[in-house]
Amino acid sequence: MKALAESKADGVKKQTQFQVEPAKVKREKGFNVRGALFISPALRAHIDSFKQTLRSGGVIPPLAVRVESDKVYVVDGHTRLTAIEELIAEGFEIPWISVFEFKGSDADRTAYMLTSSQGMALTPLESGHGYLRLSRLGWSNEQIADRSGRSVANVEQLLLLAQANMDVQMMVARDEVPAHLAVELLRAHGASTGEFLKSQLEKAGETGKSKVTKAVVYGPSIPRDVVGRVVSSLDSFYTTLPKKQQAELQELMAQEEGALEGKSITVPAATLKLILSAREEVQQVFTKAAERDEKRKKKAETKAAEDAVQAA
Repeated sequence: MKALAESKADGVKKQTQFQVEPAKVKREKGFNVRGALFISPALRAHIDSFKQTLRSGGVIPPLAVRVESDKVYVVDGHTRLTAIEELIAEGFEIPWISVFEFKGSDADRTAYMLTSSQGMALTPLESGHGYLRLSRLGWSNEQIADRSGRSVANVEQLLLLAQANMDVQMMVARDEVPAHLAVELLRAHGASTGEFLKSQLEKAGETGKSKVTKAVVYGPSIPRDVVGRVVSSLDSFYTTLPKKQQAELQELMAQEEGALEGKSITVPAATLKLILSAREEVQQVFTKAAERDEKRKKKAETKAAEDAVQAA
């Protein structure tokens, strides 16, 4: 391959790699977005997978580094560097690591880090912090979206998340609320989102859940077919009314709510049954959701009691 590259053969390009002592490679404070707030179980497992590869004699991808004066800083490969450092601390001998030199501006380095993750994608929150850094370096949302392969709307959402109060960000980092729901609630509650999420997490815990979901915040989702029947029944409710009742209903709808007190119209039983049947379907959805929550709560309580007995 070296000979082909040096002969400038078509389709072959040489990339220079170097061997560097692990202690020589440094981290730039505040540069890495992965795991900056919280080392999740998934990230821990990712680090351990690199360690296992190295223990078994395998090879991991080289680190991308930049050189400033005589110092070597990692640009991409922070997780791999952590795995190497932990193995060395455990007594495993790693005298050299493979690196290649990355050349580019501070914005180029950030963009590269955001799009070159080895084996594990950045979380939405981690990506949001990368987008925020690029934004502060003068990149437009359109430029960030184009470079990262995301939509402008997605970039805007994750920028909002990256600028949220730290209580919200930590809940997202700990997987106590999904990023998309946090963004939705940030738009609705602003600076008070953290307090709202804490109350919803407590609410979730009462039913044995460990995270805030849309079902916790808004109640159980109603199946599409049930929604369709409810909408259909509402339409049928009106269209099956006799003309006289339709006119009376239109007249009442045009009045202020306070003026309706004591007024009524006669509705055929068959027409009323349509709307009540639809309501019953919706109630069944809520009843089943409550039953599931109760089972989950009892299961969580049983496990907690068993754990307490084992600890004793």
